[in-house]
Amino acid sequence: MPFDEQGYRDSGSNGAGGTYCANSSDGCNAWAATANLVGSPAEFTNTTQSGTVLLDSSLNKYLNGEYYNSLSSEAQGLIVSHDWSVGAVFTAASREDGDIYPSEFVAEENAYIWNGKVALLSPSDAYLATGNQNLCGTSNGYYDNMETCSALNYLIPDSGYYWLVSPLYYGSRYVSGVSPGVNFNNGYYARLSQGVRPAVFLSSSLSFSGSGTQSDPYRIN
Repeated sequence: MPFDEQGYRDSGSNGAGGTYCANSSDGCNAWAATANLVGSPAEFTNTTQSGTVLLDSSLNKYLNGEYYNSLSSEAQGLIVSHDWSVGAVFTAASREDGDIYPSEFVAEENAYIWNGKVALLSPSDAYLATGNQNLCGTSNGYYDNMETCSALNYLIPDSGYYWLVSPLYYGSRYVSGVSPGVNFNNGYYARLSQGVRPAVFLSSSLSFSGSGTQSDPYRIN
């Protein structure tokens, strides 16, 4: 699905989407309307683009509407609202550093917070999913050892591309994602249809069994 449908919040919306994406014809990379962010900031910025965002992304709207409502009442009862970090990544600070660490991603992602039930993974989630943080825990380390680090990362798809929740710093139309090549900073236009992997947080009152392996996966008791 598109991260944001063309004409919904961009230049084709006749102002309905706000000023942040008013000059884009390729959708809008902000996950949520500023009024729906924690603290209700007046504008959203990715350091190169700033403005008002008046609507949630069309994917946000779908996942927390039609998709969530299609889940069984039992499944819905396991999911809790959570503060998701939805700030832009690869901002001016991280570009100056050259080698980007997950902690820098987290700091950038935390610039804006959205509270809700269904969202997407973040770039820091993707980097932290590797089995060898010493070798693969930074952007340069990952790219210098791409084959090994990709094989060790359980979030890397065998084929295709799927969206992450974070906008990228350049313009208001590019959204981060994960591909077999692990090009986290090579975004796609928000209007394009890419893979969607919904993410949720479960109630802390749940108990689990299993060891988390393929033959003995975790199970909710």
